[in-house]
Amino acid sequence: MRQNKTKRLLRQGETVIGTWLDELRSPAVAQLLAAAGLDFLIVDMEHAPYNMETMADIVRMARQVGVTPIVRVPDLTWERIGRVLDAGAQGLMLPRVEASSEVHQFVSYLKYPPAGRRGMASGLGNTDFQWVTTQEYINFINDEILVIIQIENKEAVANLDALSTVAGVDVFFIGPEDLSISLDLAGQQSHPHVLETISHIISVARRQQIIPGMPTSRPESIPSLRQQGVRFITYASDVEFIYNGALQGVQALRGSNKVEVTQAGE
Repeated sequence: MRQNKTKRLLRQGETVIGTWLDELRSPAVAQLLAAAGLDFLIVDMEHAPYNMETMADIVRMARQVGVTPIVRVPDLTWERIGRVLDAGAQGLMLPRVEASSEVHQFVSYLKYPPAGRRGMASGLGNTDFQWVTTQEYINFINDEILVIIQIENKEAVANLDALSTVAGVDVFFIGPEDLSISLDLAGQQSHPHVLETISHIISVARRQQIIPGMPTSRPESIPSLRQQGVRFITYASDVEFIYNGALQGVQALRGSNKVEVTQAGE
């Protein structure tokens, strides 16, 4: 049975770096990202146009090349979550979380009894199409799935203490752009109130031994995030890599000194 590389690194106190998949559909993208040395990738099924089949193809390739496949699901749906897990995703992210009841339900969907209520379907992508004994698989996989919830609105911030005490959550992933909108400071991610709120989320997460996570599009900001205690970092996205690489080349060719990079919002 395949170990969750990213979860093990986090348990060892390491910082992990991955990226978002928003458009590229070839499973080869997982090989490219693994070759670049990233720890994980996130297939975004909340905002991106991925269907189940494309997600499954990317997830299975990621497993084979050693980059942890994580999927952001669009909502708390039993059927969708079960199928994503059975395809082989080693971590799931739930957006727009507000109440502890949602987190309890999410965790229960990800884990087999007695820890949860996930339905059994081994021998698929989740076991690399190999046979395993039922109890052995349950004992292993319940501890291997990376459970990530997004903190991206003021309701979640108000309920942080309750959210942080739900057993089974590994990562609080902060969405600065949506958080700024919720705080009536749309797009002002550097506003003091937004930064103070982010610091508060990180503090609560660390106190409860939950890993803080954040997105960034600028590599120079990664050391600062690490100093704040953020250990689950998403760097840019497939769209950003392609657009920015092309833009910089075109501008250099045309003699422009101005290079503007696009950034994804979370």
